[in-house]
Amino acid sequence: MHEENDHITQPAQIAGVLKRLQEAHVLLRITIPGENQAYLSALLEVQLVDNFLLLDELNPPEGNAALQRVRRIGVSAQLQGVDISFTTELMDVGSSAQVAFYRLAMPKSMRYQQRRSSFRARINLARVVPVLLAREDGAALEGELFDISVGGIGTRHKPGKATEVRQGEIWDDCIIRLEGSQEIRSAIEVCFIGEDSRSRQMRLGGRFIKLAPQQTKIIENFVAALERDLLKKLRREREK
Repeated sequence: MHEENDHITQPAQIAGVLKRLQEAHVLLRITIPGENQAYLSALLEVQLVDNFLLLDELNPPEGNAALQRVRRIGVSAQLQGVDISFTTELMDVGSSAQVAFYRLAMPKSMRYQQRRSSFRARINLARVVPVLLAREDGAALEGELFDISVGGIGTRHKPGKATEVRQGEIWDDCIIRLEGSQEIRSAIEVCFIGEDSRSRQMRLGGRFIKLAPQQTKIIENFVAALERDLLKKLRREREK
């Protein structure tokens, strides 16, 4: 088990974490010295024996020229409540079906830190995930999911529909209806109330209270699926 704030230096441990990032198709945030913009990518392969990683082409594509020029990058990612980051150097460049990939040196150390508050994955605006909030007094509020993490959610509601909600109050039942018959259920504390200036929709933010382990697992899988969908979208846009 890793401590809350841990620097890993054992090659086998580093490779194990990288393999988990690869298998979960986690989006990587790439920074390049001297560049103000961050880029997105993903791990294609982890080779412990030969001591290298294969990294997918960067998005936006302007980062590819910068990487080949500077030949050093910072990588950060989030996996199941943990912040992961490391630096590494470019070994060489390859391509497959006219798409570039990069061979990187295996990092010598890695920061592995348990997050105190979880990153929230954004829901695509074209996707509707219904949410129902209910209180013991019979009050109910319907809306749609805006973002989600194992720590809580953001929701959006039609104008005027959230006027009875008060910051700090507890809604005893929050039901998030995923595809099929799968649901996420928990009590929730309202931490934020606002309004979207463009759509005029009401926005709520809340934290889950006593989230059951099986519910946590459903959320983690859902967030991972959202990240994979985003990566696929970026790849399709790149290939146009």
